[in-house]
Amino acid sequence: MSHPNPSLLQDLERLPAAICEANGLTGAILLIRDAQGTVQFCGHGVNNAIANEMLSIGIYCNLDQHYRSVEQGLAGAEAQRIAEEIKQRNEVTHA
Repeated sequence: MSHPNPSLLQDLERLPAAICEANGLTGAILLIRDAQGTVQFCGHGVNNAIANEMLSIGIYCNLDQHYRSVEQGLAGAEAQRIAEEIKQRNEVTHA
């Protein structure tokens, strides 16, 4: 998406409503990112407060999944190295 197609972006903006309708949901948010790192957001059935709540929950879930990946040795080499350094500094092993 280095040169966004206006009609494609219009279609993307309709996706949250279509997802809600197809699945009986009250609200949905969609984040997209282009090759330059520009992030766009669209939603349906949510105000700013609810969207922020949903995004916060998403961040928590993502961090939790990443933490579990690190614990299981499944994260990337840099994440594993940092986790090991933190454990050594704190002299703590996480169960």
